[in-house]
Amino acid sequence: MIRIDGLKFKEMLQGGAKALEMNRAIVDELNVFPVPDGDTGTNMSLTLASAVREANACGSLLIDEIALAFSKGALKGARGNSGVISSQIFRGFAVALEGKADLSPKTFAECLKTGTEIAYSAVTKPKEGTILTVVRAMAEEAQSASKGKKIEFESFLKRVIDAGEEILQRTPDMLPVLKKAGVVDAGGRGLVTVFDGMYRTLIGEELVLISGGKVATEESAPLAAPGEEFDPLENDYEHITFQYCTEYFITHLKNEVTTAAINKYRDYLMTIGDCVLVIGDTDLVKTHVHTNHPDRALKAALGLGELDGVKIENMLEQNRKIHANDKPDEEEELKEYAMISICSGEGMANIFKDLMVDIVVEGGQTMNPSVDDILKAVNDAKAKNVFVLPNNSNIILAANQAKELAKSEVY
Repeated sequence: MIRIDGLKFKEMLQGGAKALEMNRAIVDELNVFPVPDGDTGTNMSLTLASAVREANACGSLLIDEIALAFSKGALKGARGNSGVISSQIFRGFAVALEGKADLSPKTFAECLKTGTEIAYSAVTKPKEGTILTVVRAMAEEAQSASKGKKIEFESFLKRVIDAGEEILQRTPDMLPVLKKAGVVDAGGRGLVTVFDGMYRTLIGEELVLISGGKVATEESAPLAAPGEEFDPLENDYEHITFQYCTEYFITHLKNEVTTAAINKYRDYLMTIGDCVLVIGDTDLVKTHVHTNHPDRALKAALGLGELDGVKIENMLEQNRKIHANDKPDEEEELKEYAMISICSGEGMANIFKDLMVDIVVEGGQTMNPSVDDILKAVNDAKAKNVFVLPNNSNIILAANQAKELAKSEVY
């Protein structure tokens, strides 16, 4: 297969988003940069979930319209630093695919090149050793692999992913905080996972849980010995300079607002925080900033237009919760057995509770619980052996993935 049509491209995007959702807890564990708030995998997953919904809703089989809808959905649902950057990478696909009927290795290389340029330009102070480095390496390999004689798309995409994985393993050498923690970059790990999911969907392989996130270096704290917990976030909450992750859209911009005014607004945000991302145009502007004064950021935004989708998160509190959840409760003994049932509806939930099921997770044919939902229930059960009743074939895969991540024995 040398070219990809719209339907296959949409399936690949869905596979990439699903792969990331499967692995988001693993990516979250690697999150130490730019702040150790443990949510990179979650933010990227929510971003791509929004992108997939938009692509599905567009109803088109034309590849350029699918790419545009996916890009818009990613921007609308962009969460966190990693989510916003991811949305810009896929904006590159929308730009490069405009007017195209299909996707060849050469066009895919142009998509990655454009996405890399847009993503770098969106970040006020780009750092190497991050998702930006990974996408740039993948774009460079794509350019190289697509030159010369024709190459099968499967072989081409595998080369691109391998290049991403190779540079990902080198990110600790580029960012001291990664080397100290003994992890690769979380955003880069998430990006490679997405493209690996796209590749596996293309060749018809089952999606898998990722590995290779933690690395041992001479400078890093020793990785955990068997039976011990590894905590890359230890004490890092003390070094969070800007406390509030602040995100919002500026809509219905005033008629007098120009690109220069948006740039001036971006410059102001850089004086009150870091991790500043301001993307969009005079129709819609997405803002992300880490700051100690979210009120000042919001006031500046109101000077341009109306606010929508405001989200402010206390990253210090997020980090405290991570530490609190990771601390073992030495006084609490695990019971021998627990039972978890997944079902839909209050009536069925009450029946299972009457049958002495320990925890009931809401879910069914049209509302499947995520791996995180099931894993949380397993951990909350506080038992050595946990029996999970999926009650629906669509939930078995997520349950098996939760089993792989759980500390308890899951059946």
